[in-house]
Amino acid sequence: DASLAPDVEAAIQAMIQEGLANSVRHGHAQHVSLTCVTDEGGLTVTLIDDGEGAAFVKDGIGLSGMRERIASCGGTLHAEPVGNGFRLMGRFPQPFDSERTE
Repeated sequence: DASLAPDVEAAIQAMIQEGLANSVRHGHAQHVSLTCVTDEGGLTVTLIDDGEGAAFVKDGIGLSGMRERIASCGGTLHAEPVGNGFRLMGRFPQPFDSERTE
């Protein structure tokens, strides 16, 4: 019944936009899956694509910006090649705004 905190909502939106753009631009992905899971520890948002993956992860402007925005919410971002694709996973320990409910 709680709403996302505004800074968390903005960080998730930016993560999804940048992740989708990177999936197409760098990975040439055909498909991307998005999952959002809540548990006692918070919220995890995961994007996994079926693109070309990467031999290693280099933080450019996009990944650095995502990390900074998510860190400003107290969260973390993991970016890694998986199988034949790439995974972005944002973890938000306290994503909900206790002042707002919808």
